[in-house]
Amino acid sequence: MSFRQKFLFYDDGTDKRYELDSGVLVEMPPGTGNHEAIITFVLFQFILEKQRLGQL
Repeated sequence: MSFRQKFLFYDDGTDKRYELDSGVLVEMPPGTGNHEAIITFVLFQFILEKQRLGQL
């Protein structure tokens, strides 16, 4: 298995997320309330656009 495959399928048994920085796995901090607000806003905009296009 290549390093890329090991990285893509890495699972330490937790819900932590990691990024690859200069060849080293680095734990990413959890999202913030602002992060969730942005996700909700973007999702809502997609739903509105689908309704506008008559695809919902």
